[in-house]
Amino acid sequence: MNRRVSYRVLQDLLRQGRIAHYAGRDAEAKVHYSEALEAARTAKDWSLESEALGGLGRTEVWSDPEAARELLTQAVALIEVRGKGVRVAGLKLHLALACFDSGDPAEARLLVEANLPILEKQEQDLAVAFGAELLGMILVEERRRPEALEQFRRAASRRRQPGGEEAAALRWRNRRDTVIAQLLGSPA
Repeated sequence: MNRRVSYRVLQDLLRQGRIAHYAGRDAEAKVHYSEALEAARTAKDWSLESEALGGLGRTEVWSDPEAARELLTQAVALIEVRGKGVRVAGLKLHLALACFDSGDPAEARLLVEANLPILEKQEQDLAVAFGAELLGMILVEERRRPEALEQFRRAASRRRQPGGEEAAALRWRNRRDTVIAQLLGSPA
């Protein structure tokens, strides 16, 4: 990409990455996010660089949790020192998922428990629902079924719009529903 970065082109790359990811086309999303990352670094724009890293990390969560963990950690580091609380908290939930999927449920739990109050205070209902569901899955793994059910109920109460979910959210919902079904099918 040219040394002079067009912010319009950069924003378009990020938007195309989000659209591709939400549609379940992660390979395409990675291309857009990678180009956006290169452009953001050329422009020395830490905010857009963080957004591109976060997008890349979210595309890797399902296929390579370790890579997702590294990318999301970089994204968080870029914006955390600049006080973007809600954005950091949202990224940390995705980082928690990467930690959980890479075999570190203890770190995942710490991240979720530390960031849910921030998102609740800002009334970020969908992010709170995602975090509560993730915490529920962690608690299932810890064999703390009553507490897990409470987290799944908490998540359900925060979801305002049933249906109409993008492919990425649908993958998460299918995974969550499998865990809930197993949980309800076994004694507490």
